[in-house]
Amino acid sequence: MLAYSITDACIGCTLCAKNCPVGAISGKPKEQHTIDPDACIRCGLCGRLCAKGAVLDADGFKTVRVNKKLWWHPVIDAIECVGCSLCVINCPKGCIELGEPKAEGNTGAIAEIVHPESCIACRLCVSACPIDAIHMEEPAN
Repeated sequence: MLAYSITDACIGCTLCAKNCPVGAISGKPKEQHTIDPDACIRCGLCGRLCAKGAVLDADGFKTVRVNKKLWWHPVIDAIECVGCSLCVINCPKGCIELGEPKAEGNTGAIAEIVHPESCIACRLCVSACPIDAIHMEEPAN
């Protein structure tokens, strides 16, 4: 899969570079930025932040800025979670940790969203979960 990329519509506002969870974006203020394809984790944060639509997703489609209040968020099914920690390992912002068992019949530690304010809606936790115990939900109105 290809990495995200930045077009010449970029005005160099630095918002994407300052917020990239893995530091894959570089550039000087007021100049076009670039994304290191080897470092890009395809989280989509740069595209959700870009006011100029200068970011292309991994499929080459122009991204659209989305207000953070409208970002979907992960929800972990405490009954299904087996505590494998793959979501913890794959969360680029450290939003998920293994906690205490909460569901009846589940005796092991389960994943919990402990820093929801830091979540960048990247869906990497969903992709990493081998048993589909995590899904994304639309924010409540």
